Amino acid sequence: MLSIAVVVLGTLAAWTATVAFRQDKEIDSFAEAKPAVYAIPAPTAEALKRADAIELSFQKAISENTSTRIEMTAGDFNTLIATREILEGFNNTTRIESISDKGLTVSMSQQIRRGFLGGSRFLNGTLLLRPDLRTHTVFFVVEDIQVPGKSVPEGFIKQYSSLQIYRIDPNHPVLGEGLRHLESVTIEGDRLIIQTKPAEPRPK
Repeated sequence: MLSIAVVVLGTLAAWTATVAFRQDKEIDSFAEAKPAVYAIPAPTAEALKRADAIELSFQKAISENTSTRIEMTAGDFNTLIATREILEGFNNTTRIESISDKGLTVSMSQQIRRGFLGGSRFLNGTLLLRPDLRTHTVFFVVEDIQVPGKSVPEGFIKQYSSLQIYRIDPNHPVLGEGLRHLESVTIEGDRLIIQTKPAEPRPK
């Protein structure tokens, strides 16, 4: 069954991938040899109930081809990460800290490779991500990267953002169906708002 956790958080799946960069000296100035751990506290019964309701609302809108509005807090995202098997790769590597008008503030550990033969390091820090729905796919645009006690060069942030790696292929055989039903993905206050719409039948 199609899951909102996969359709929305799946756009961030590249966090678990290895990204190659050539600026070895720049990377060494802020990257670390080992990944950081960003644990999520065990969800409460109320949080689990809310996450299940969000999933059911999304699945119903897709299966019945109707419009619905879904509101997700940072806590909702973390509950999904902590409890959905398909998102287990995010466990201990990704934690949504907050949602604001500026975007999603996310603590994460991302493996990066220094060039093609330079070995791997880890970007352990906080990213500011802005959601952007474009032609049946969702991007999370990297607006800023902060590493505690270190300075991340602006050039690295711009290159990292320009890769546009946080997206889902609209032609994906499973996830593409959910993307077809997205009308908007926006932020209101401390919530991510997902608006679905009826989708036109796929061409035969």
